[in-house]
Amino acid sequence: MTSAGEFAKYLRVSAASLSQWMNDARVPVGDNLHRLAAKLGPKVYELVDQPPSLPDDPALRKVAFAWHNLSSDAQEKIMQIIDKSEAPQGERHNASGKNTVTTAGA
Repeated sequence: MTSAGEFAKYLRVSAASLSQWMNDARVPVGDNLHRLAAKLGPKVYELVDQPPSLPDDPALRKVAFAWHNLSSDAQEKIMQIIDKSEAPQGERHNASGKNTVTTAGA
């Protein structure tokens, strides 16, 4: 992408909307925010002081905001804890949230 207009098309918003975001006149929300984060990375959520789609649970919001400041080892440990408590047998996730398949006894 070489221009703001091309970036706006990629995000499926008007050039005017993108300009308003860039000039702090408005904040992207909903699908627009998610598309922006998909292209620019998860720090976008912090910049607009909004977590990715989460329930109104304060504990979940705290984890979401802190996640990217955790070491990869800490993220992996958290994912292992979640997997042990909720994932079906044989399905596990790595720290990036991607599924990995394990065999029995692995």
